[in-house]
Amino acid sequence: MVVSSTATSTRYDLTTMAGSWESLITVALATIFITLAGFRVLLIKLSANQDGGFDYLPVAVNLCAEIIKLLVCSILSLNVITKDF
Repeated sequence: MVVSSTATSTRYDLTTMAGSWESLITVALATIFITLAGFRVLLIKLSANQDGGFDYLPVAVNLCAEIIKLLVCSILSLNVITKDF
């Protein structure tokens, strides 16, 4: 299927755009991942109490973040594996 754009008079083949779409999703996921990792450090810094300490263990935040990343990566891996079959 070929789509023609009248504004730019460029023809796009929708079958080859699927690879481009997957690349865009990959870049978007990587950007979100890096942004959330940066926010984690900032939020830990901002959540200190008046004494400069924490009301929780900061290590628990890192542990929870790693568990969430493991779950997300596992789900994405299963999705890729099931698409191959």
